[in-house]
Amino acid sequence: MKVLEGVIDDSGITITYETNFSLPNVSAKDEVIAFAKKKDSELLVGRQVRGGEETGTILIPDTNLNADDVECCYIFVRSADGKKASNSVFIGLNS
Repeated sequence: MKVLEGVIDDSGITITYETNFSLPNVSAKDEVIAFAKKKDSELLVGRQVRGGEETGTILIPDTNLNADDVECCYIFVRSADGKKASNSVFIGLNS
């Protein structure tokens, strides 16, 4: 997974990524999972199917979030059948 951008705004964390749809064994039905751990230990999660576009965007919803609250943020992809997963990728966040 190649992350293009991670942004915190009023709706939460929005992550834009390359879908890598042209690579072997990549399916539009794969599940993209993004998560952020807040400093108070709360875990925020966003999930969606990869889709067939060149780039994708996923939202980790939280309307009361600011950059100082986030300890870390990662994204990875799991195969549609749940048997395989990519390596997780750290996301640097902009506000």
